[in-house]
This record gives sequence, structure tokens and C-alpha cells, in this order.
Amino acid sequence: IGDISLGNDTTICIGQTLTLSVDAGTGNSIKWQDGATTSTYVVTTTGYYTVTVYNDCGTVTDDITVTYKACEGKPDFPNAFTPNGDGNNDTFKPHVTGTMYDYDLRIYNRWGEQIFISKDSKTGWDGRYKGTLVDVGTYVWMLSYKKILGGPSNVVKGEVTVIR
Repeated sequence: IGDISLGNDTTICIGQTLTLSVDAGTGNSIKWQDGATTSTYVVTTTGYYTVTVYNDCGTVTDDITVTYKACEGKPDFPNAFTPNGDGNNDTFKPHVTGTMYDYDLRIYNRWGEQIFISKDSKTGWDGRYKGTLVDVGTYVWMLSYKKILGGPSNVVKGEVTVIR
């Protein structure tokens, strides 16, 4: 059996998942701390995770401590999307790390007309205005949110290009 490694102890934001994986090699068996026997293990809570790879000739073990913490909300926006119905990049929304409060995303066309609003970070813009796909081009977005409940508002702005 060769060496295995789950990596260094790590800290991630509440709400994120971490997938641990191990390559056991041919003819070897895997056992995680809870008895699972898959080559991957999805972590969703703080804990000490152990994997053992074994066969008739020996055993190799590795472990990792995963800590979850509350992270300040931070949005990461794409600069383009393709609302063409193919299932890839069909909606425009930020990838959010941490928790955001009082989320308010607005999209404007080149004349400054508001064409989309969302109060939910999971709901993205599908490239439509009044039920019709907008023209290819650049649109302005503005996001207002709070990093902590009752805290000050943060406003970020940018542009997104609709591509087909």
C-alpha cells in the first residue's frame, strides 16, 4: 500500500462543503471513521476525519481536522454569462462565500433602466426583461448587502456581458 494524504488541517466557511478523497489503489479497501467505504467523503461539519486503507499485507491511515467558521459575506461575480438555455452559465449571480444579510441585486440596461432585482443570493438573472431575452451587450449590476446582521451596508458595482 502506498502513502495516502488527506491534506493539511483546514478551516472553511459555514455552508461550504469539503470533499476528501483517497486513491486506495487496486485490491485495497477503504474505511472512514464512521465506517463509510467510498473513495470520497463529503465533510459538512467541524470534526476529526480519519481514513484507513488496508489489505491483507498492511494498513495505512491518515487524518485531517476540519473546522467550520462563520465567514463575512463576500460576493464574487462573473463578468459574462450565456443565457441560451443550454444549462451552462444561463444565469447571472454571484458566488457567495459566507453569509450575507439584506441582499439586494439590481441589473440595469445601458439607459439606466432597472431590468432585474433579486433579494435572494440563490436567484440569478436569466437574461430576460419582461419575459424576453435581452440583447447581447453589457449591463450594469449593483449589489447592496450587509456582512453582519444590523451592520452597515456594503455596495459593489460592476458590469456583466450577455453573450450568445
